[in-house]
Amino acid sequence: MRLDIFLKNTGLIKQRSEAKRACDAGQVQIGGQQAKASHTVVVGEQIRIATPSRLLDIEVLGIP
Repeated sequence: MRLDIFLKNTGLIKQRSEAKRACDAGQVQIGGQQAKASHTVVVGEQIRIATPSRLLDIEVLGIP
C-alpha cells in the first residue's frame, strides 16, 4: 500500500492530498530518510511524522 494512502486509511492524516504534501515537504520519514508518497509501506517500518503541531513516531504492525 502506498504511504499516502496508508496515512489516510489509518487516520494519521485526514486527506491523501495532505499526506502527499507532508511527504513532499519532508515531514514524513521512514527509517530516518525522507519518504516519498509513492513508497510501499511494509510491516515493521518505523514512520516519523513531524508537523508544526505534533511529532508522531509509529511502527507499522499491519496494513489496513
